[in-house]
Amino acid sequence: MIAPSGYLKKVLVTGANGFIGRHVADFGLQRGIEVIPTDIVGDQSGGTLRTLDISDATAVRHLLSETRPTAIIHLAAQGVYPGDAISAIIRTNIIGTSNIFEAIKALSLPVAVVVAGSCFEYGDCAGRIRESDPQIPISPYGVSKVASSSLARLCSSSIPVTLLRPFGVYGPREGSTRLLPAIVRSALAGERVRLTPGAQMRDFTFVGDMAEAFWRALQITTQPGHYQELNAGSGAEVSVREFATLVASELDRRNIGSELDFGAIPYRPNEAMRYVPDISGMERALGWKPGTSLATGIQITIAELLGDSDWERQA
Repeated sequence: MIAPSGYLKKVLVTGANGFIGRHVADFGLQRGIEVIPTDIVGDQSGGTLRTLDISDATAVRHLLSETRPTAIIHLAAQGVYPGDAISAIIRTNIIGTSNIFEAIKALSLPVAVVVAGSCFEYGDCAGRIRESDPQIPISPYGVSKVASSSLARLCSSSIPVTLLRPFGVYGPREGSTRLLPAIVRSALAGERVRLTPGAQMRDFTFVGDMAEAFWRALQITTQPGHYQELNAGSGAEVSVREFATLVASELDRRNIGSELDFGAIPYRPNEAMRYVPDISGMERALGWKPGTSLATGIQITIAELLGDSDWERQA
């Protein structure tokens, strides 16, 4: 049970206007926890979003001094989508993370921190990826997240920290260029859905489950000196072809035709053909694993994309 006690009394969430961040903030609010959602831009339902540029050390220190949170879930990041300048990625992901920990120390805040790492910290692995596997990132974003994770580890001697590395998150409110929304958009436009051959193996994790994982990670982050790295995923290995086919089947059930054109576009350069986590560490640490089936998650996500107001109740 996740309830407003201990470190969970007042939780500041960075990146709360982002894809995962919105779900994390909503999850806490729905359970009666005082959540302070922050982001550099954007609005959130209820008008509670606080503007915060985490690359501005003075702004970070001022907001933490004003709000005095008992915990922080740090999700703010830049570079997930292609096109972001490397300088902007460094400012947000590395300098921003440093600013948060420096402000905590300067203010002597007794807080617990859960930091969002990334699956992109790892390189291509033949088997399931374990937390002990080498970190060989192949993108500026991945490099910046390795640095951010290293900073979190360094600071954990005086601040309890858990690092959660999400894999393959999908669900309502995800970016329009991502796989599931792109399939739905093409189907609604009556266009062929142009895809790679689809042999990539992935772990697709429903965003609602990932939001819960962050709160459960916060529950175990209780003592200074605590530091733990956990891969976070569903535990299921699914090909991109199978995932796309399930999306098409749900669209067909709703009388929306779709034509999947596998092989119409090539794999990306350096495409990782198997990117699947070993989540046994997360299961042991949290005593829990995600429970939303792929079919159910896809159904809920498509309902949201089609404007079905009932999708939140289903989630």
